[in-house]
Amino acid sequence: MKSESHTIYMWSTERYKDETVRTKDGKVFSVLAKVGETKEYNAEVRIAQTDTTGVAEKPLLLKQWTFPAHVRDKYLHLLLNKKGYPKNRDDKDREWIYFTDCKTANNAIEVMDRLRNEVISGKSAITDYPLFDYQ
Repeated sequence: MKSESHTIYMWSTERYKDETVRTKDGKVFSVLAKVGETKEYNAEVRIAQTDTTGVAEKPLLLKQWTFPAHVRDKYLHLLLNKKGYPKNRDDKDREWIYFTDCKTANNAIEVMDRLRNEVISGKSAITDYPLFDYQ
């Protein structure tokens, strides 16, 4: 029987999780994070599998979400691109996304939280209000 959901995750590294000024001419580099999917419940298992010799820094899991099985990471990449968040490379199909208007990884997480809400409910929530005690 096929699973009805899977995990979408976002990870980055210490160097790329926050907006930084890197060049002497003042070029600002946006938050850069990988948005991927896994059948594993815990995204840390999948991230550990990709943490090989080509990864220069320790991966930091930023957040993981449960999505319906029909919502694939490639679809989310397309939606992010349409919202102004491009992939970091045009020459290869990579899963690294520039969160261009985000100052921190937490801002990028908020972008993904809103995107998840849009995809699942068809509506965008501007603010995530805390529950009252009786809820």
